[in-house]
Amino acid sequence: MLGLLKGDTLFRLTQKIGSWFRSADVTACEVDYTVLTLEDAKSRETIRFDDSLSLINRDYHLSDDDVVFLDYIDNAAMSHTIYEAYGQLVDAVQEKYGKKLCIRSGYRTAEEQQSIVQTYPSDIAAAVGTSEHQTGLSLDVYIEGSVGGKINRSRAGRFVSTNGYEYGFIIRYPYGKKDITGITYEPWHIRYVGKPHAEIIYMNSLTLEEYITSFYKAGIFYEYGEYLISRQEKSETIMIPSGCESVLVSDDNTGYYFVTAKKERKT
Repeated sequence: MLGLLKGDTLFRLTQKIGSWFRSADVTACEVDYTVLTLEDAKSRETIRFDDSLSLINRDYHLSDDDVVFLDYIDNAAMSHTIYEAYGQLVDAVQEKYGKKLCIRSGYRTAEEQQSIVQTYPSDIAAAVGTSEHQTGLSLDVYIEGSVGGKINRSRAGRFVSTNGYEYGFIIRYPYGKKDITGITYEPWHIRYVGKPHAEIIYMNSLTLEEYITSFYKAGIFYEYGEYLISRQEKSETIMIPSGCESVLVSDDNTGYYFVTAKKERKT
């Protein structure tokens, strides 16, 4: 029967079966931490702030004050936040399959998004202010010869879906999750969330909505491999775990900060 299935249909089936057997367990843990003011945290060299875990959808909109710092690859614009990771993904695809991963659509202005909205239905095109393309964190990609829904007919395209998490990317609108995301399956739409979040999301077959709003209990630290993760309600202070190599703080756009700390390596 599998021989009768072709292209993306077979790929979706194998992905569904695979999801029954894979998981990524995060564990609540006790850690020593320091309470810092936001001003103090932003002055520390080991602490960075970005928007990589910002949830943008029909319920959580972009702020009018948001500013996107852009970089370009092959004349396609994207947030500076994802530039290095995307370049690494492109290199990996080229090295493994001899194919180029290309960008069909990157960062969009509000005016550009409005023109998309006027062309496509709402379950395909997000309204202005609710599109991730306006953050520069998402890209519509394709493989040479495999565009749109055909991307998973190529081994290189399937690699992006199944191994993109290694570079911090997820398929933002996965198959069978339209009731949660509001958008139909888009295997070409990748979204940067960074490490280790992309791996946890992929291994647990989550949407970004589920991961941001319900996967963690607020105010608790969790351990995943070499990382500590905490979702904390936004205030004038923030809890930063002690003895960490680096810390990333991301506003999740729902009233919380995500703190992602990489533990110091033991020598």
